[in-house]
This record gives sequence, structure tokens and C-alpha cells, in this order.
Amino acid sequence: KAYRNEVVKNIEVYGEMHRYIPYLAKNAGFDRITEKPVHHQKRKYGKSKFGVERFVNGFLDLLSLWFLSTFGKKPMHFFGFTGLLTFLVGGILAVWIIIEKLLQQSHGLPYRAVTLLSRPCRPCHRRASVPCRLPRGNDFPQQPGTQPL
Repeated sequence: KAYRNEVVKNIEVYGEMHRYIPYLAKNAGFDRITEKPVHHQKRKYGKSKFGVERFVNGFLDLLSLWFLSTFGKKPMHFFGFTGLLTFLVGGILAVWIIIEKLLQQSHGLPYRAVTLLSRPCRPCHRRASVPCRLPRGNDFPQQPGTQPL
């Protein structure tokens, strides 16, 4: 790889960002970026250090470069949008849970069970206006050594 002196002095390279010097140079405003063909020779000594870890690190470096080039001057556009989206999803879920609780209370249930199996329905706990969604008595799987409901 060959770079002009002005390119090297105008870009900041840290970590393993040397792979992306052409991308950094383009973002710094240098327009004339070209490739020159090179004849590669087979390695004579040693082993290649390229593996899954270097691939993952290179991909994460590329993501960080994309993030910095896209949101570097306006990070609140990213974090504000993410926060607003999370706030809206949480608000919608809260309203849904409140409406479900009110509907269940209007049908005579005293509280909202967290899961269907948190409060098994037994004939003594059943209310006539609310149909039970759980299987009755012996339909539950039994542990060895226990009596049926």
C-alpha cells in the first residue's frame, strides 16, 4: 500500500483501522484513490494470523467507521431516534397491559396472572362468567409420587 504524505498526515488511524485507510482518505476529502496491481507470492516462512477473530474485529471496525462517518457530527440523531423508539414501544406495551387488566377485571378476575400457569384454575376458584383456559384436574402432568388435583 502506498499513500501520499498529505493523506497520511490528515487521517487518524488507530487500532486495526489500517485496513480502511482508503475509506478514511475518501471521508477526509481525497478524491483520487486508485489501486495498483501487485503480484503476490506464496508465504515462505511462518503461518498466517488471519482467522475468525481478525475477521470479526475487522467487521466491528467497519461498523464503527460507518457509525462515526454517518453520525459523527450529529450523534443525537441516532441516540434520540433509538430512545424515542424504545419509549414508544414501552408506552404501547404499558397501555396494552393496562387495557388487558381492566378487561379481565370487568369479567370478574381479581388480578392479572403473570403467566397462564402461575395460578392454576381449580373448580373452587373458577367463576362462572370466566371460561378457564387451563386443562382440568388430571390433565396436568403429574410428578411421580404426587396425588392428582
